Amino acid sequence: MCADSEKREIIRWRPWPCDDCSSGTEAADYLVGRHSTSGEIPDCGPDEFVGIVTARERAWLEGVECPLHSLYVESAVNPLTIGSEHSVYLEPETGDVLKVTLPGVFGDFYFLKDGLVNQRCCTPVEYLKRLDAIERTFGFSAVAVGATAEGQIVTVQKFIDGDPPTQEEVDAFCLGKGLFLSSNSAGFGRSMMPNWS
Repeated sequence: MCADSEKREIIRWRPWPCDDCSSGTEAADYLVGRHSTSGEIPDCGPDEFVGIVTARERAWLEGVECPLHSLYVESAVNPLTIGSEHSVYLEPETGDVLKVTLPGVFGDFYFLKDGLVNQRCCTPVEYLKRLDAIERTFGFSAVAVGATAEGQIVTVQKFIDGDPPTQEEVDAFCLGKGLFLSSNSAGFGRSMMPNWS
């Protein structure tokens, strides 16, 4: 198992409330329920919307009185890398990879509008739903375990040692999971799409 640095960092985060504390509501379902039909979200831009949903996530965590979930966990981890969405760490005792979303970053959503590629920031709900879709499609995903005081989502997954796969190996794996290769003229190049037909 590799870690580029023996320098430890402390990541403080709170676990999602358990089933008893949350009345069986998962984080994504709670956040969807808070804004999908209530009309509480003002007419605002996507970045402001991300901020509102993140604030609701933090309020949910802070509102739980259970001693198991009201305390912060402190994970002593070795930094591995920083990507476009996460800071990535290794928990040396367990061999797990701890990923923390960058502040205010939960991925990007690309779409066509008037024939042009547009981009907007994803919300915490979309991030959590994407993790679920990866698990359902591929049988493995990082598991969302909680959030920092700033609303960054914390996920855990096993460290996988080895060389990165070739593009051909990635294509074969995705095709084997029911996706198909799509080329388009919208500026995305080639991509894998779900085969829902």
